[in-house]
Amino acid sequence: MQALATITSKRQLTIPVDIFVKMGLFEGTRVALFVEDNILKLQSLKTLLNDLQGCVKDTKPAQDLDEMIFKSKSKHFKDKWKNKLPL
Repeated sequence: MQALATITSKRQLTIPVDIFVKMGLFEGTRVALFVEDNILKLQSLKTLLNDLQGCVKDTKPAQDLDEMIFKSKSKHFKDKWKNKLPL
């Protein structure tokens, strides 16, 4: 599916309605953006997290998407900087 869109002076892009509906998006949907071979790709975070299900070692299910993202980031940065921070 192809469509044309324009980026505004505020770097905002309006997703054409047919693509918006086909992707199952709605107002307030959090999305992840990727650049591969100079092509911008967009994926809803819910879809991305469903694809990654089982990779996050959290035994208790998160209450919502934002909580899941916060827990994953907290663990990542805690592990990453564990031995690098001065005492």
